[in-house]
Amino acid sequence: MLEDKHILDRYKNRRILIAPLNWGLGHATRCIPLIRRLSEHNHIYIASDGMALSWLKKELGDRFHYYALPSYDVKYDQPNAWVNLLKYGPRIRRAISEEHTQTSIIVENEDIDLIISDHRLGVRQSSIESVIIAHQLKIPHQNSFIAALTSHVQRYYMNQFNECWVPDYREVEYRLSGALSEPSLKIDKHFIGPLSHIASADHHKSVTTYDIVVILSGLEPARSILEEKLTTLLLQMNSLQVVCVQGSTRSVKKNVSNIRYHNILGSKELKEIISQSKVAIARSGYSTIMDLSLLKKKAILIPTPNQPEQQYLATIHNSNHSYVSILEEDLSVEKLKSGLLRLL
Repeated sequence: MLEDKHILDRYKNRRILIAPLNWGLGHATRCIPLIRRLSEHNHIYIASDGMALSWLKKELGDRFHYYALPSYDVKYDQPNAWVNLLKYGPRIRRAISEEHTQTSIIVENEDIDLIISDHRLGVRQSSIESVIIAHQLKIPHQNSFIAALTSHVQRYYMNQFNECWVPDYREVEYRLSGALSEPSLKIDKHFIGPLSHIASADHHKSVTTYDIVVILSGLEPARSILEEKLTTLLLQMNSLQVVCVQGSTRSVKKNVSNIRYHNILGSKELKEIISQSKVAIARSGYSTIMDLSLLKKKAILIPTPNQPEQQYLATIHNSNHSYVSILEEDLSVEKLKSGLLRLL
């Protein structure tokens, strides 16, 4: 799974802080293979916040020490890009500053000598080796000024780390992140191969039980809105057996008609359900695409509205015979049937 294997092999008897961003569960889930591999020869400490931190504690148990970091507290609730930028820009900058301060405390308390931050721009220390994991080195946007400004600010923070690890293939023709990972940085950049907590989880061969697995993820209120839309449409397609993984801390819905519901699942359980299904319906988040690609699972991808990265990823993978992209605003029974027919 890791292309530059020497990257991890060089770390022995270190005290490592691993800190994934809480932006949905994707950053947390893709850190699982790294945590498991590095914990073989090192002392691991984990820091995050919100649902990501709760999921990591449940998945990994009490084997590690956990720290809570400040929340970025961002929602995709504004259709206008400028409004989003003005509303959440100062909040994100404040969170980056606060997590930088908190990181200093953790480093001192635990005598940390290596930091691996999954896109938490403030989790670094100039006095010790600090690595950032990122697949998005530029931020796509239809407004070129916003794209240039936000990309410049992000690279400013990234260049304060010692290295950048890109969870993708080195070869351009196989690359899952497309042009997002192309820009150069002032620091060393290593392609370490796709990371998936599911592909690395143990499982036995499964029989096909479901026609569709719906994998919901991401920030509110976008996650709940898609859940309600898909539930309405899939109930009309009652000849299909559907299982829905809600990806939420809310109470799990009761099974209804042709749809079974689960809440947040562990790696083994999620892999088993995906393996039992013919096709997935999911957001076009990068971690989800890594999971689906490594499991060789066909999928209908629905990008989160007003999230340019997911819209870009859905577009470039729509030409792949394993994926069909449908905009949320275009969702209908006919569109879903057409997508399933193309995939199957």
